[in-house]
Parts: sequence; structure tokens; C-alpha cells
Amino acid sequence: MVSNYFGFYAVGWFYINDFDKNGSYEQILCYKLKNSFYPILDKDELINQIPTLKKQLFYYEDYSNLSIDNIFNEKLLKESIILDLKILESAIYINNNQKFEKKSLPSEINYSPVFDIVSYDSNNKKTNLIMGGNQYLVKPQFGRYDASKGWIFNIKKTNDKINFKNLRSLNIEGQIRKFGIIKTANKKLLITAINNEEFKFFKIDN
Repeated sequence: MVSNYFGFYAVGWFYINDFDKNGSYEQILCYKLKNSFYPILDKDELINQIPTLKKQLFYYEDYSNLSIDNIFNEKLLKESIILDLKILESAIYINNNQKFEKKSLPSEINYSPVFDIVSYDSNNKKTNLIMGGNQYLVKPQFGRYDASKGWIFNIKKTNDKINFKNLRSLNIEGQIRKFGIIKTANKKLLITAINNEEFKFFKIDN
């Protein structure tokens, strides 16, 4: 079984609560610095989400030094749901006797988020994986995720160990959203759907 996770931060924690007591829950993503947690949202974004903070968070300079426990009281934070994000990478999970085993992919796969995965077997009986993604709709302070041009690599199993071999780029520009493979008598064609662009076709190894 193949599954994928994709995340945009090196590490993070979600605080979830009805912080302004308006009947709807907000989630605040934070990063950890030493022993404190700081919101990733900038001041305007946080106030837009929780307007009651407008009078409290007046200056940008002050906000830049405030951890989440400086912004909200201890009781409210203790009542919050706190999610610790530990796996922020694309990965493969192998079903091994009804027990899933995580296999980290080559580091290049995590240059940007993965949106689709397709597998096929070549004529030499090798199993190949194709992955692609990218995301341009990202806040300016982070920069868009455009470092991936699609990847193809082999899966090799030796003595119950999984290894990834022969990683190479497909050189596909854009926000990849879906792959498909067409098989003919003499070749295989990879169809790539790219956000707001025409389909692209590439010949892949048999």
C-alpha cells in the first residue's frame, strides 16, 4: 500500500480551541523555539482569525516576541487540543502481515509536497514509482513550493528490505496534480495533469 503525507513546516504544533468564545473553533499552528511556542501566522492573520485580539496585539514588534502563552491565558491553553506534528514528509507504508511499516523516501522527494503517485512494472520486472506535486498558492512569507519537477525511481526488495534505486527527475514544470499511464504495444506514455495548464505526455521506459 502506498500513502503519502506532505507538510510545509520543519516541525509544528496545532493549538485548537474556541479562543474567542464565538462558537467556532480556531486552530493556531506554532513552531517551537527553545521551550516556547510561537504562532506561525503573522499579526494581521491572527487578528483576522480572532478579532478579539486586536486591542491586545497593537504593535508588530511586540507581537514578534510573543509566544502563545503570552497571548492566551493558561486556563484557555490547558483546555485546548494540542496536536504535535511529528511526520511531515512523503513516505511509503508497506503492509507487512497486517502491520504497516514506514519507509522514508529519498530526500529529493520532499523538495515540495506530493499530490499524486502512480506505480507500474517495467518489462525487466522492476517496480517503478512516479511522484509529483508542487504548490504555488502559498503565503508570501514562506515562498511557493516549486522545487519538484516530478520523480521516477525503482523499488528493490532484497531479503525483506526495501530500497529505492535510480532516482531521476522527469523535468515536468508546473503544479502536478494527477498522473496516468497509457500502455501500447511498443511503449508506455505518462499523462500528466497540471493545474491551469494543458495535459503533458512523456514516454517512459518499458
